[in-house]
Amino acid sequence: FNYATGETADVNWGLYAAATQMVYREDRHRAHEEEGLSVFLSSFGAPPATSAIQYYLSAGAVYVGAIPGRDRDQLRLAMDRVNYSPDYADAEDELGGDGAEQQATVELTYSYSVTPWLVIQPDVQVLINPATNDSVPHALVLGIRTAVTF
Repeated sequence: FNYATGETADVNWGLYAAATQMVYREDRHRAHEEEGLSVFLSSFGAPPATSAIQYYLSAGAVYVGAIPGRDRDQLRLAMDRVNYSPDYADAEDELGGDGAEQQATVELTYSYSVTPWLVIQPDVQVLINPATNDSVPHALVLGIRTAVTF
């Protein structure tokens, strides 16, 4: 869909890039070589006329084994920003929406490895301008995820 013209778009595209780098590694003689601090950055971009999201940027850090004796657990702090395309925001405005153009999130989470096959992950997020809704400036989200590996 082309938000600028209101017509069906024949072609759309996007670019995505991601990088992760370990910046501190704990003692290599320990059982889990992945223990330490890594930083990451990822981004996405797409044309504003045919994509609701024009660009996305995420950055953060992950520490594996931050708590002594919890070698597989992960502590993560991340921030991201979504910028919606001006064409999409204008189209939302015309439909009675707020037409806001950006949202940001700060997230803190901890992955607790209960067993090698079960992970419990509590999560806290602060959303700034959630769902591009100007009437709600911030939102606090508390959650929990689980992962079971077979």
